[in-house]
Amino acid sequence: MFYYVYGLLHSPDYREKYADNLSKELPRIPCVKTAADFWVFSQTGRALAELHLNYETVEPYPLPGLNLDLPDADYRVEKMR
Repeated sequence: MFYYVYGLLHSPDYREKYADNLSKELPRIPCVKTAADFWVFSQTGRALAELHLNYETVEPYPLPGLNLDLPDADYRVEKMR
């Protein structure tokens, strides 16, 4: 049930449909019409929670042209302009 709610609250359709209500009150959790829809939200919520909880163990995405091995330089700001 937790992963169903987690997946539902992160759904772009849910956020768009209930945007006005979410800005004023606590979120309401609607029931889905079929068990298949429940399991889709549940599996999506589980995968999303896995990403949110274990983000530190994921390999960084390689970005071309980005060099993170910079020499030790002093980037201290002396005077704001």
